[in-house]
Amino acid sequence: MYDLDPLLSRIEAAIKASGEARPVFCTDADGTLWHGELGQVFLAWLADKQILEPQVVADFEVRRARWETDGYAFATWVMAGLRERELQEYAAYFLERSWKRRVYPEMATLVAAVERLGAEVWVLSASNRWVVEEAMSLVGLPRTRAIAMSVKVVRGLLTDQMDEPLMNREGKVEAIDRFIGRRPLFAAGNTLNDLPMLHAATAGAIMVNPSSLPSDELGTSLRAYAWQKGWEVLDLDWREEGA
Repeated sequence: MYDLDPLLSRIEAAIKASGEARPVFCTDADGTLWHGELGQVFLAWLADKQILEPQVVADFEVRRARWETDGYAFATWVMAGLRERELQEYAAYFLERSWKRRVYPEMATLVAAVERLGAEVWVLSASNRWVVEEAMSLVGLPRTRAIAMSVKVVRGLLTDQMDEPLMNREGKVEAIDRFIGRRPLFAAGNTLNDLPMLHAATAGAIMVNPSSLPSDELGTSLRAYAWQKGWEVLDLDWREEGA
């Protein structure tokens, strides 16, 4: 287990210095709270169960390769026509059998500790809202603190009309301003897509398993960039049960 005590001391000091009664801590979900991309794997599961057409998986990959935000949005609006209640049931079933063991124990511990220190933890994700809301219980948070890719629901059915903002990159910061109304003291993420949210944090940021490969966008690796910024870098392990 990663020693979280030094990080928690930093967060506690920032909470006290903020003077806020209930400061905000924002975190990405996929690759940060748990291993893997929840929305992508859930999409493949829906296709495998013939709830969606098998072609949606390949279509998602094509769209994501062109523009990541479009790929993530597609993985949500392609579910148009499904009943919201049934989708929630599918998500709960999937999470119980295929996902709950993927949670990083250190991140579940961190979330619980930050809440005990008096901060309010919010999860912002490019995965679809319904599966993310169901997954909030895996890290001990209420579903009402999930902000994720979503579409409008009409008479209990999902439509293909995306809700704004699209939950990737700057869209996460826009969502923080619109739905939370306060910038976070700390924010956590794991990829380039989380950088706008991490930069929006006023006291510090956390990178989980950041890439060590050079990035054209940064001119260095994400790991080196995090070190240069003085952000916390958490290297967390995950293994398939039984491996």
